[in-house]
Amino acid sequence: MTDKILIIEDDEGVAEVLADVLAAEGFSTRVERTAAEGMRAAREDRPKAVLLDLGLPDMPGQRVLEELSSSDPDLPVVVLTGQSEVEKVVECMRLGAADYLPKPLNRQQLLDALVSCDLRAKELLSPETIAPFDAEEKKIILHALEATNWKVNEAARRLRLGRATIYRKIDRYGLKRP
Repeated sequence: MTDKILIIEDDEGVAEVLADVLAAEGFSTRVERTAAEGMRAAREDRPKAVLLDLGLPDMPGQRVLEELSSSDPDLPVVVLTGQSEVEKVVECMRLGAADYLPKPLNRQQLLDALVSCDLRAKELLSPETIAPFDAEEKKIILHALEATNWKVNEAARRLRLGRATIYRKIDRYGLKRP
C-alpha cells in the first residue's frame, strides 16, 4: 500500500509530470484540475498530502489552502507556484502550508518536501535505510549551515531546498548554532 498524494494543478502537462515522478517513487496519485474538484477529492480520498498550485482557474490557491487547513489541520499541503513573491510565501506559510516550491519544479526538492512530511511509501524507507540517510542528511545540513555562517536562506539556496525545509531539518535533528 502506498501513500496517496492529491495533485491540484490546472496545467495538464505539469500535473502529468508530477504524477509520473511520484509514481516512480512509489506514491499513488489523484489529479484534479480545479479548486472545487480538488477540495472534493480531499474529502473523499483523505490523501496523505496535497500538492496545490496557487494559480487555479476557479479560486485562488490561498483560499483552497485555507479551507484544506481548516478542515484537516494535519493534512500537509505543499504549495506550488510559478511566482515567488515573498508576500505569497509568507501568507501560505501562515495559512498552514507544509512547504512552498517554486516552478519549474526540481524533482529532488519535491521529494524532499514529501519526505519532510513523512510521506515516503513505507516499503521505500525501511528502518535500515532511514538511520544512515538521516545521519548523512544531518551532516549535509549542518555543513551547509556552518559554511554560510548559519544563514538559512543561503544554506537553502546551496542545497536547493526550501527555507521551510531547512528549518524543519534544524528542528528534526536538534541542530544548534555554536
